[in-house]
Amino acid sequence: MSAADIIPETIAKIIASKSTATEAQTRKLFALLKIRPHHTYELRRQGISHPAGRVQNLLAEGHHIHSDRVTVVDEHGFFHPGVAMYSLVDQKGDSEVLSHAGGSDE
Repeated sequence: MSAADIIPETIAKIIASKSTATEAQTRKLFALLKIRPHHTYELRRQGISHPAGRVQNLLAEGHHIHSDRVTVVDEHGFFHPGVAMYSLVDQKGDSEVLSHAGGSDE
């Protein structure tokens, strides 16, 4: 069974969003971090162009996000040391954060 099979439909809808709006990308980051930790390169591949900024948005909302530095090898075989790996420490206010999922996909 894949992660897509076990995550709620609302979270799947948020993750599938193609919106570039700050609010939508902040919700997408929250949904992705609920599943597992993600690093900057993974988040950019998901369409979040400025992951550190969206992490700051979640921190400002009172969420606890832990950041570690890791080395990542990209699709071309290049090593990138010091890439941020973000983990959601708590899941404060899930219903409030995810309630914006029904909004427009701007």
